[in-house]
Amino acid sequence: MLSFGYTMLYSFITSLIYIKGLDSMLGSLHTPDYGRNSLALDLMEEFRPIIVDSLVITLINKNIIQKSHFEYNSEKQLPCSFTKDGKKIFIKYFEEKLDYRLRYLKQNILFPYRKVIEYQIDNYANFILNPEKNIYQPIIIR
Repeated sequence: MLSFGYTMLYSFITSLIYIKGLDSMLGSLHTPDYGRNSLALDLMEEFRPIIVDSLVITLINKNIIQKSHFEYNSEKQLPCSFTKDGKKIFIKYFEEKLDYRLRYLKQNILFPYRKVIEYQIDNYANFILNPEKNIYQPIIIR
């Protein structure tokens, strides 16, 4: 579930990076490598625990995802993968998590995670383009 969630978050952030016109291959924390969107990996680090990890814990603790939502395939030598129903459930809750609203940057307005991620990408771009005037501030959840 973690791997699937990280892949979904990575894809979402990569698409936002392209929309913003940034080069997704050039990151600061992850070295560039062929086919690796290093910037997406960098920018998703601060969101992995608060979006994906917490979602997986919730789905397990509330018995929303159960053993029956996985299939084991020894022919492909994979330990397990989601069934079609398991994948649908996970995606539904992942999308709901992205729509969850929180306070962002000490404002009294609630923003969905989708928008917070977009704002963090903008903050990063502003910092890279003008480091003497901007500070990249990671997200702080209160």
